[in-house]
This record gives sequence, C-alpha cells and structure tokens, in this order.
Amino acid sequence: MDNDHESSLAPDSVAGRLGIERVDQDADRLVLRMVVRDDMANLHGFLHGGVLLTLVDTVQGLLANDRGAMVTASVSTEFIRPAVVGAVLTATARRRHAGRSSAVFDIEVADQAGRLVALGQSRSMRIGEPPPPVSERLPG
Repeated sequence: MDNDHESSLAPDSVAGRLGIERVDQDADRLVLRMVVRDDMANLHGFLHGGVLLTLVDTVQGLLANDRGAMVTASVSTEFIRPAVVGAVLTATARRRHAGRSSAVFDIEVADQAGRLVALGQSRSMRIGEPPPPVSERLPG
C-alpha cells in the first residue's frame, strides 16, 4: 500500500459508517475492503443493493479524486451474486480513461473466496482543482 494513504476512511462519514477500509493503491487502481454486517442486510438477509452500490461509488470516487476534484456523473452496477452477512468484500477500481474534464472507471467487487459479486462502470467529471492529498484528509 502507498505510504501516503491511510487505511482508515473514518472521516468520510458514509465510508466510515460502513467500515470501508483502504487495502492498496497505485496510480490507476484502488482496492477497498468492507465486511457485510447485519445492519446492511435486506429483507432476504443479503447485502442491500444500495450499500453495494455505495461501495462501488466510493472506490471509484476516491480514485477519481486523486487527480482533481471530481464527482460521479454516472454509475452502472450489475449485481452478479448476493453477499451474505459476514462476507468480506473487496472492491477494485481501475481507471480506464482520464481526460481533462472526465474519467471512466471499471469496478469489480468480489467476496473472500474470490467470487464475483458485482461489476460496475462509472464516469466522473471534473469540478475543480485537486483536493489536498488523502494523507492530509484522513487521520494518521
């Protein structure tokens, strides 16, 4: 993991509440982890789709913002298989295109057995100058 980045995302209120942690990052890839808790389950006992979509949006959003202030313009997520309470999910975002005003990302979410849980694609658009480095925004 890059030493400039902290594993805790607690100051991001949504990511912090969901227990999302940073695992690894390089120039065009970011990996986050989240454990599925009881309070994240839908009426069938599986991870709620909105929580899974939040994980997809969070991993691409953090990667997008390392090159400038960006917001999600669109996100599409295919739910492949349900994740059960207790599952450890790993979300990996890869930057596929980075232009002056927008960027495109592919996202994969897998469980601890390596089974694909979701696939996503998103586009972010630039809204301003780069924010401070992650190491200055997260506690260390």
